[in-house]
Amino acid sequence: SAILRLMKGDSSLICEMCTNHKTASHRCLDCSLFICVECVKLHSVIKPFKSHTVSEIKGLLSEEKNCMSLFRKTIHCPVNGHDNETLKMYCLDSACMKPVCVLCCITTHKEHKYCNIAEVGKENKTKIEYILKNVASKVDQAQKSVTELQDINDKCLLDSQRLQNEIKARFSEAKKALELREKTLCEVVASQVNVKQKCIKKEKKKLTSFINSCKQACYYGNISPKLNDHQSFLAIGNSIQLQLENLERQVIEKQVSTDIMKFSPKPSDACFTTSINSFGKILVTKVNPTKSKVVVTSSVCDQGEELQFQIQLYSSTGIPIIDENVGVHLKNRGKILKSVHCSIGTPSSTFTGKWVPDEPLQLSWIVVSNGIELETLEGMIEVKATETQQGIMLLWFRV
Repeated sequence: SAILRLMKGDSSLICEMCTNHKTASHRCLDCSLFICVECVKLHSVIKPFKSHTVSEIKGLLSEEKNCMSLFRKTIHCPVNGHDNETLKMYCLDSACMKPVCVLCCITTHKEHKYCNIAEVGKENKTKIEYILKNVASKVDQAQKSVTELQDINDKCLLDSQRLQNEIKARFSEAKKALELREKTLCEVVASQVNVKQKCIKKEKKKLTSFINSCKQACYYGNISPKLNDHQSFLAIGNSIQLQLENLERQVIEKQVSTDIMKFSPKPSDACFTTSINSFGKILVTKVNPTKSKVVVTSSVCDQGEELQFQIQLYSSTGIPIIDENVGVHLKNRGKILKSVHCSIGTPSSTFTGKWVPDEPLQLSWIVVSNGIELETLEGMIEVKATETQQGIMLLWFRV
């Protein structure tokens, strides 16, 4: 693990020979240890270490060929008395299956089958190369999946932004419509109040004029009898009397009624909430149309003949879709004439829908899953008139 860390650029390796916890700068290929500068100096002065090969780590990592020397390790036989023997042979006995030295082969393992360790190494190398090839192919597959996942992520973000823009545009239109309706209703209220205020103003003016006429007539009516000159009184008396009689005959009633005006919210609060919730909804389907297929039996049929849709839906990962609401829209000139519900059988993964046409016509059809039309799963249907129907039509034309 230390070697792998070093190859990945981690330079914080600690000397494995001394206890000073200094950073390792070299590797002794004979000791198979990472060592610090001080231990490098010791290798040059201590006799058992003088023959060891010590290399700077940076130099070993500069080339792949040199880098492999980090993994080289001379292993001596652990059996007592075999200390100077390297493990050059490999015991093939089922109880052993391990590297041994030449002395082991002629002593404790003399009854066992063995071979040169290079042969076993070559065989293991072949196995590793085969596995390595498989692992490398899996890396390519995984990298392809990573790329596909990134594409899916990018598409999700684009779809999310597009849907949010559509939602905002839809509700922006709704807000404008609501604001316009609000303005219209407020203007109706203001108009009603304005008309009422004009009527009230006119009525007040009329009553004020009546009051002033009454006051004036009463004033002259009160002072005229006080005139000592009867001729003068008679000259104005008749006029005052006529005015008083006219005022007396008038009916004093307000001509403006008290109207009741209120706001009636439609729909009700509960219905309004329902209307808002149904104003728009998010439709989701896991179906990948390019991996799915539809069989129509048959696309050309006679009037009254049963027509059948058999639909197999799959996700982008190839998993059958069995838990979505699936159907078929039958259209004429872009308008939906009929929606055919498709149910799934157990344990089948095929959705089946049936329809019997009652008149000759040409229709287009498109598969729908969870309310979403799957554009690549579509086609045409031709319904022909039966021979009896054709005879009736021919007779009708002759008549």
